[in-house]
Amino acid sequence: ARAAAAERALADAEQTHRESQRTASVAAGEADELRDRQEQRLHEMQLEFDALEGAARARGKALEAERAELESQLRAKYEAKTFGMEQHYRALDAARREALEQEAGRVHAAADERAAAAEAARGTLESQLRAHFEREVEAVRLEAARGQEQLRATMQKEVDALDAALSRGR
Repeated sequence: ARAAAAERALADAEQTHRESQRTASVAAGEADELRDRQEQRLHEMQLEFDALEGAARARGKALEAERAELESQLRAKYEAKTFGMEQHYRALDAARREALEQEAGRVHAAADERAAAAEAARGTLESQLRAHFEREVEAVRLEAARGQEQLRATMQKEVDALDAALSRGR
């Protein structure tokens, strides 16, 4: 009976051992499966991370290219505006110079007109002065001729009176 009990105990122990091994084997299989799933998930997450990182790099490059393009456009607009302003100021300066030249031309023309008018007035005044002077000279000549005629007449009277006195005295 003891041997049978020992055999049963041995059989029970072997059964328990087999069940433990099966349980351990199942647990090991489940652990391997879980580890494989975790490794697969880790691999998938690494692929997702790599894809996101690649997308982020591509987006960064795209944003950098967009920034460079916008900066280029802004620079071109600034240069165009600056060039346009320079052209505008040059045109304004040229118009101002032209207006000043025209004004100077008008001033010179007006000065020439005034000079011509002054020359004409001077000529007119000279003519008037010459005519007045000639009238004065003519008046003085006439006065001198009258005075000479009166002197001649007076002298002739005196000569006639002397002749008459001499004729009487003879």
